[in-house]
Amino acid sequence: MKFSISTKATSYINEKGGEIVIYMGKRSLGGCTGASIPTPLMKLGNPDHSLENYQLIKQAGITIYFSNELQDYKGTAQIKLDNILFLKSLSFDYLRDK
Repeated sequence: MKFSISTKATSYINEKGGEIVIYMGKRSLGGCTGASIPTPLMKLGNPDHSLENYQLIKQAGITIYFSNELQDYKGTAQIKLDNILFLKSLSFDYLRDK
C-alpha cells in the first residue's frame, strides 16, 4: 500500500504525537440489516495490539503502524485534514489499484 498524506494532515498528526495506525476494521453499510464489510481504517496514536502485528513505516516525519493483515492490499491510503468551523478531523480513504 502507498500512502498519500496531505501537508495539513501531516502537521495535524505531528501536533497529536506523530503516530497513526492503519488496521483492518469494519465499516457499516447502514440500513436495517446492520451489515458491515471489512475495510482498512485509520486512527491517531499507537496500536492497541502487539507491535509484532504491524510493519513500521516512516513518512514525512510520521510513524505509520501498518497492520500485517493489510499486506496484500494494493492501492493508496489517502489521508487529509478536514476543517469544519473550528473542528479538525482526519479523513482516510483507501483507493484500490485497478
